[in-house]
Amino acid sequence: MYYKIGTTLEKCADRPSAPYVAVLTGAEWTEESASFDMGIELEVSTANVSSTKAEVNYDSLTGTFSIPDRENISAPDAHFAFALDEKGIVFIDDSGAVSKLIDGIAASKRWKVPCLERFIYDFLEQIVHRDQQVMERYEAELDDIEHAIMTDMNDSYPRRINQIRSDLRDLRIHYEQLMDLGQELEENENNFFKQDNLRYFHLFNQRMELLHDIAASLR
Repeated sequence: MYYKIGTTLEKCADRPSAPYVAVLTGAEWTEESASFDMGIELEVSTANVSSTKAEVNYDSLTGTFSIPDRENISAPDAHFAFALDEKGIVFIDDSGAVSKLIDGIAASKRWKVPCLERFIYDFLEQIVHRDQQVMERYEAELDDIEHAIMTDMNDSYPRRINQIRSDLRDLRIHYEQLMDLGQELEENENNFFKQDNLRYFHLFNQRMELLHDIAASLR
């Protein structure tokens, strides 16, 4: 599936001119990767993905995403990979997670100045757009448990507190990895991005720092 980054994200039958977004399965990427003419030195694959990270190649940026399920943090993460250069970004995904994120962007975003940097920013924001509410839900539950413990000691309370702490730890790690990725984008080592647009990645990192601090405060 291909998208043109215009004033909105426009679905296309064929690969459009730059800037573009492509969403391919692992099999499609294996078949079509050479046609994207990206200077890729490191293998791009969804196999054995364990973290969110970005790696600089000779003439591309590649990496992986490991995204916790916000409804069940302890469940297996959604995994996908990506490759990008100055022309566009290709997601390699067999999980369906990328299509859901892009559908959210297509339904809600209009851009006065369309660019690859703004799309990447909105994609990253779409991953975490409900996390403030997730934190508020955990905070409210911890408050309820604290009040309940004062009147009714129940064996289930410590277990649930430990589960919440585990979830918050996983989210902190997730935010740290997203910050590392955002910093890699902001450093712009391959000069794919316009200097004026690097502010998007800086803004995203500030958001990740805030969410990380909130998660840390709930321990």
